[in-house]
Amino acid sequence: NIEVRQGTLIKFNLYVGKELDRDMTEEFKYFDQYDTAKNLALRYLKNMKSEYQVRFYLKTKDFEENIIDQVIDYLYSIKYLDDLDYARAYSLDRQNIYKYGKNKIIFKLREKQIP
Repeated sequence: NIEVRQGTLIKFNLYVGKELDRDMTEEFKYFDQYDTAKNLALRYLKNMKSEYQVRFYLKTKDFEENIIDQVIDYLYSIKYLDDLDYARAYSLDRQNIYKYGKNKIIFKLREKQIP
């Protein structure tokens, strides 16, 4: 038995009793993993995050690198991920709320893999 998400069922027009060949099974397993990773990343992004943070989060969920790359591309395409915007927002927050200096902000951004 294979469990798949509703989006996968719809995309591949799957129903009980439908016969599948091996290639199609692999294709929808891949899509199901991608769809799961994408939805996890979207939920994770309720607060602004850097690309590095999203990649790290998805790696902890044991997704393959190619799935993670696809999800990252998707997030950039819908403008949910932007390291420059993240750096600006992070810098302003840390400067205004926490009174961090320039060097501390730069250090913290580098910790988050933002050059």
